[in-house]
Amino acid sequence: MTTQKINNLKVIMVSSIIGFIMGSVITGFSVYQHINTEYYKLHMTNIGMMIFVKDKIYNLSEMKSME
Repeated sequence: MTTQKINNLKVIMVSSIIGFIMGSVITGFSVYQHINTEYYKLHMTNIGMMIFVKDKIYNLSEMKSME
């Protein structure tokens, strides 16, 4: 192989690795944002079940009366 082909191969490999890393970061960030905005967290407390929806807390009896 000539040095030109070796240099091209190195550029292709480095570009592929950088692209994979950037894609992983972007995908991870978008999944994290989606989970934080759409995920409901249910917690058992000593006064009953509480649900957290978009950083607001609700009692389950309040949620039933909202329907």
